[in-house]
Amino acid sequence: MHYAPLLKLFSIALTPLAPAALLALSLAVSIGGNLHAQESRSQMPPVEWARALSENGDYPTAIIELKNILQVDPSNLEARYLLGKVYLQDEQVDNAIKELERAMASGLSQNQVLEPLGRAYLLADQPQKILDGLEIPSDSAIAPPVLTLRGEAYLSLDHEIRATVVQSWEWAAWR
Repeated sequence: MHYAPLLKLFSIALTPLAPAALLALSLAVSIGGNLHAQESRSQMPPVEWARALSENGDYPTAIIELKNILQVDPSNLEARYLLGKVYLQDEQVDNAIKELERAMASGLSQNQVLEPLGRAYLLADQPQKILDGLEIPSDSAIAPPVLTLRGEAYLSLDHEIRATVVQSWEWAAWR
């Protein structure tokens, strides 16, 4: 007797209205999810919302949000830096380089921009810019990735032996 509600559910699934019922249910869930997302958005600062979008892989929406922020406040370095990183994640390398260079030229710490900008230079096949323009930082957390980028730059320029020697020498000098 306690199986009656379950049997009733299965009998509905077999009716001709089942596809319409499933569509209505899926729309209700989708609308509920969008309302929750809008609630979350209204509770976050715009840059944090864009960061959350990019962390969830929604790069196009994050880019639009960041561009909107920069239209209102072009001097927002955090938004500009994040836009460069999102462009890099979305494999829009030229745009990433442009935004990261603008962020650095506008006063953002070179140490903060070094790694994503170096990655972008490598992806854009501009390894010489890493060797010429990115200095090895004194910050112990940032130096190893930058040294790795410099080694990758030498390798991409077919300086295999030099890459190994220079990377080792720079690492020893840095320590």
